[in-house]
Amino acid sequence: MLWDSIQSKLCVGSPSTGYGASEASLCVTHTPPGQRPSEDGEIGFALPHFQMGNKLSIGLELRGPSVCTALIQNGQIKTPDHILLRDDIYKRPFDSMYIYRGRLELVLNRGGTKFSLEHIEEVLFEQLGIGAVCVKVPSRRLGEELGVVTSKGARRDQIYRVLKTEFAHTFNSNNFLQMDTLPLNTHLKIDRQRCLNLLMEQISDQEK
Repeated sequence: MLWDSIQSKLCVGSPSTGYGASEASLCVTHTPPGQRPSEDGEIGFALPHFQMGNKLSIGLELRGPSVCTALIQNGQIKTPDHILLRDDIYKRPFDSMYIYRGRLELVLNRGGTKFSLEHIEEVLFEQLGIGAVCVKVPSRRLGEELGVVTSKGARRDQIYRVLKTEFAHTFNSNNFLQMDTLPLNTHLKIDRQRCLNLLMEQISDQEK
């Protein structure tokens, strides 16, 4: 657990964790210092300067004085009175602790079975030590299928063997792309959309 690593490896006596976003003036929830999480995904209690509301299957809506004053989107300045964080956040009923369960747009619905793309990426990193970007590829039979984009050095057969073992499903190994380096967006984060576009271009070329 990350909390234990912070305490043992970084020698932080009373670690705490939290959840937030830049458009929320950073912090939305926080755990009390030194309180060890009882389960994975604990992100703490709501801070008082937000009014929080869960919107089923859409995300977490935030209102209050800490909502950012302005956003620049598609070259235009917007002044929101609320923001929507597209994450799957669950409020535990017995103590009001918030639990993070993943980003809603990063859920693969494969024939009715749902997989967290972030969790698949974590498994590949833990099992094989590789950085992978998992994306949703359109499928006529299943609706959506898994696509995997990696940098050079990863072996396709190892990846799909791990996926079958860990998730008990045989994913289509044709939806696989290796690149010299994974593309970054303007914020220097992995560009998931670019990864998907490049993979789709390869799949299209293969089908010709």
